[in-house]
Amino acid sequence: MKGLRDRVALVTGGTGLLGGAIAMRLAAEQATVAITSRDLSKAKGWAEQQKGGKYFPAQLDLADEKSIC
Repeated sequence: MKGLRDRVALVTGGTGLLGGAIAMRLAAEQATVAITSRDLSKAKGWAEQQKGGKYFPAQLDLADEKSIC
């Protein structure tokens, strides 16, 4: 089964409980997961703790337009 291989998923708030669970599930389906947080070090730390899967940590604050564009 191909799953989500060769796909990229963006999970905002990915270091939280719900976002983290969604990110792990997407990674289990072989997606590359862009995991975002307002705090880049938090996103990097979360991604480093995960076993298996491809994670790309990034800083993103949806309340700040400059962070999005």
